Amino acid sequence: MNYLENAEHIEEMITSLKPAVIILDESTAQAEALISFSHMEQLSLLYKKHLRTRKRLLGRPALSTPLLHL
Repeated sequence: MNYLENAEHIEEMITSLKPAVIILDESTAQAEALISFSHMEQLSLLYKKHLRTRKRLLGRPALSTPLLHL
Protein backbone atom coordinates (compact mmCIF):
# COMPACT_ATOMS: atom_id res chain seq x y z
CA MET A 1 0.00 0.00 0.00
CA ASN A 2 1.55 3.31 -1.02
CA TYR A 3 1.42 6.49 1.06
CA LEU A 4 -1.65 7.96 -0.66
CA GLU A 5 -3.66 4.75 -0.26
CA ASN A 6 -2.53 4.48 3.37
CA ALA A 7 -3.42 8.13 4.06
CA GLU A 8 -6.91 7.66 2.60
CA HIS A 9 -7.37 4.47 4.63
CA ILE A 10 -6.33 6.24 7.86
CA GLU A 11 -8.72 9.13 7.16
CA GLU A 12 -11.59 6.71 6.50
CA MET A 13 -10.89 4.77 9.69
CA ILE A 14 -10.70 7.87 11.84
CA THR A 15 -13.74 9.64 10.40
CA SER A 16 -15.83 6.47 10.79
CA LEU A 17 -15.05 6.09 14.51
CA LYS A 18 -18.08 6.14 16.76
CA PRO A 19 -18.00 5.74 20.52
CA ALA A 20 -19.46 2.64 22.09
CA VAL A 21 -22.80 3.36 23.73
CA ILE A 22 -24.73 1.50 26.41
CA ILE A 23 -28.30 2.16 27.49
CA LEU A 24 -28.43 2.98 31.20
CA ASP A 25 -32.18 3.39 31.48
CA GLU A 26 -34.14 1.82 28.63
CA SER A 27 -37.42 3.33 29.79
CA THR A 28 -36.15 6.85 29.15
CA ALA A 29 -33.62 5.82 26.48
CA GLN A 30 -30.78 7.62 28.24
CA ALA A 31 -27.36 6.54 27.03
CA GLU A 32 -23.82 7.15 28.13
CA ALA A 33 -20.84 6.97 25.76
CA LEU A 34 -18.02 4.84 27.07
CA ILE A 35 -14.77 6.12 25.63
CA SER A 36 -11.34 5.13 26.83
CA PHE A 37 -9.51 8.43 27.27
CA SER A 38 -6.08 6.95 26.57
CA HIS A 39 -7.35 5.26 23.39
CA MET A 40 -8.92 8.48 22.10
CA GLU A 41 -5.80 10.45 23.03
CA GLN A 42 -3.65 8.01 21.02
CA LEU A 43 -5.99 8.33 18.03
CA SER A 44 -5.83 12.11 18.28
CA LEU A 45 -2.01 12.06 18.28
CA LEU A 46 -1.97 9.61 15.35
CA TYR A 47 -4.35 11.82 13.39
CA LYS A 48 -2.31 14.99 14.05
CA LYS A 49 0.87 13.20 12.94
CA HIS A 50 -0.91 11.94 9.84
CA LEU A 51 -2.07 15.46 8.91
CA ARG A 52 1.43 16.90 9.31
CA THR A 53 2.90 14.12 7.14
CA ARG A 54 0.19 14.51 4.53
CA LYS A 55 0.72 18.25 4.30
CA ARG A 56 4.49 17.85 3.99
CA LEU A 57 4.41 15.05 1.38
CA LEU A 58 1.47 16.18 -0.71
CA GLY A 59 2.00 19.91 -0.48
CA ARG A 60 -1.69 20.37 0.27
CA PRO A 61 -3.32 21.95 3.29
CA ALA A 62 -4.23 19.49 6.00
CA LEU A 63 -7.85 19.03 6.98
CA SER A 64 -9.01 21.95 9.09
CA THR A 65 -11.50 20.01 11.22
CA PRO A 66 -9.90 18.56 14.35
CA LEU A 67 -10.66 14.94 15.14
CA LEU A 68 -11.17 15.39 18.84
CA HIS A 69 -11.67 18.18 21.30
CA LEU A 70 -9.94 16.80 24.38
